Parts: sequence; C-alpha cells; structure tokens
Amino acid sequence: MLHSIAYISTANDLSQFEVNELMHTAKLKNDQLNITGILLFSDNNFFQIIEGDHLLIHELFEKIKQDTRHSDIITIFNRTMPVPFFTSFQNNYMVISRNKDYPELQQFLETLQESNPQGSENINYLAHKFMKFS
Repeated sequence: MLHSIAYISTANDLSQFEVNELMHTAKLKNDQLNITGILLFSDNNFFQIIEGDHLLIHELFEKIKQDTRHSDIITIFNRTMPVPFFTSFQNNYMVISRNKDYPELQQFLETLQESNPQGSENINYLAHKFMKFS
C-alpha cells in the first residue's frame, strides 16, 4: 500500500552549506528507498511531500519529526494513495517557478484541487508560498 505525507517546518539556524548537505542526503536516501516526492526550501522553511511504501513513509516521518535541524512541523496531510504522483524524489534550495520547474508538483496540486476542492486549499496556499509566478 502506498502512503503520502506532506508537511512544512521551520529551519533552525542552518547555513546554506547545511541546507545543501541536507538536500543532497535526502535525495540519496530517498532514491535508495524508492521514496518519491519533493523537498523545497525557501525563506527558512521546508515544504516536503513524501510518498512510497506505507511502513517506510511512517518510519521516515518519525525520523523527520525528531530531526533537530528544523522545528514547528505542521502536517498538511497523511493518507494512503492509489498511485504515486511523483516519478522520483526532487528537491530545490530556492523558490521554484510554478509552470516550468516541477510539472509533477503542479499536476499534484491540480489533481488535489479536482478531487478535494475544500481540503486542498491549505496545501495549495502553502505550496504556492514556495513558488514564484512567471
């Protein structure tokens, strides 16, 4: 069974080097575990969607919640899913362009809006805080 969790959090005094290192490590580990999704960092905040095997995702999220490099973790959603939205794990250290950089994230947001218009408002609002409009 596949599972997906989305959350935002605030970085705890991380240097650019530390954020880059975190992004690199997350990409390597998630690729190894066949976890897909996206991790973005902007204005001292993280936004992440992780998806994959139910047990792996829950174990990973427990580790994420214990990580002292960030705080104020807010879970946006935590649910099972029929198929993954992302084909790989992606990350970026800067604000992304909504239409150009991450079509899978845009498709995810559009599908979420179609399937649950009221429930998708918060995730859309938060995700767009990490995007610049072109």
